[in-house]
Amino acid sequence: MQSSFWTVLAALMAGQAPGPQAGVSLLSERAEVDTNAVPAELVLHLRAENHLPVAVSELDIGVLYAATQQELAKARPEALYGRPDEVAYASGTVGVVRRRIKTQVQSNSDARLEIRAALPPGTPLPQAIGVHILGYSTVSLDAALLFAALRTHAAADEVAAVGALALTSGPTEKLAARARLASQADLVADIAARALDPVWGEPSQSDALERVYAVRALGVLSGERARQALRALRDRAELTRFDTAVQGLAVARLVGSPLTTPVAFAVPAEADGMAAVVEAALADAKLGEEHGPQEQEPGAIPRSPSPGGFFDVRTIAVSGAFFLAASAGGLWLWRRSRRR
Repeated sequence: MQSSFWTVLAALMAGQAPGPQAGVSLLSERAEVDTNAVPAELVLHLRAENHLPVAVSELDIGVLYAATQQELAKARPEALYGRPDEVAYASGTVGVVRRRIKTQVQSNSDARLEIRAALPPGTPLPQAIGVHILGYSTVSLDAALLFAALRTHAAADEVAAVGALALTSGPTEKLAARARLASQADLVADIAARALDPVWGEPSQSDALERVYAVRALGVLSGERARQALRALRDRAELTRFDTAVQGLAVARLVGSPLTTPVAFAVPAEADGMAAVVEAALADAKLGEEHGPQEQEPGAIPRSPSPGGFFDVRTIAVSGAFFLAASAGGLWLWRRSRRR
């Protein structure tokens, strides 16, 4: 029987999109609309490439589609991807799909994926499509991996690092992360060492972001070693050197989102300096005390919360008048201006 699939994508053009490469990137191989399904479904065939030194266990993928490239270019991904559910929906002239996909992509390898999404009533005809990697989870982690993720300036990497320790989540998620990682003493020691690194001169924005991350991570991990480090930090006079940068992160909360500047949302809303960040971490370290010791068991990192920012996409050649765009590494952060 003749298939009623409407083929959108024909071939991928060579070339690299501008912007930093995330630890995991996506390539689009084919896109179709299945009109045999009721309602009709958008079908995407993707290839995920893992550039990390460890395997990836879950991917958070976002898809935007519109009737024209012009309409797609007007979209604000950080706002459209904010819904927690995975049901495709239309927002004005742009359709939105978000999927968290369990998978196993080995280090420096790739895997093929398929996303199917029912097209809701009133949705635009998918003639221009953007595909983004919003975040991911890995099967294991260490401090080197976490800090490397913060240095790529790719939003998906920062989201993954923040999600690994539930830094912007609630108490339940933080306690779950603590229990999973309780056996990793080296993780606490290495993060504590980064938090306690000497401060020479005026710290850069990148240094401040890593220090904020390290401090809040120690609060989640807790334990005597973590608390000792936090108490030592609280007594350091040079902690005030980070205050201006912390205030800059607080501003980023106003102009960004948890998907574009996740570490900024690890800074308490009322914080005016690093001392407030340390106090918030000490409060986290006390979570669960009323319930006694937490269960200690090793495990993989949790799936990432899920970025917006600049809509940098890879250009695709397509059949007819249709177009498809896929990001090379996700959505890029405001932090590109903070490069050392």
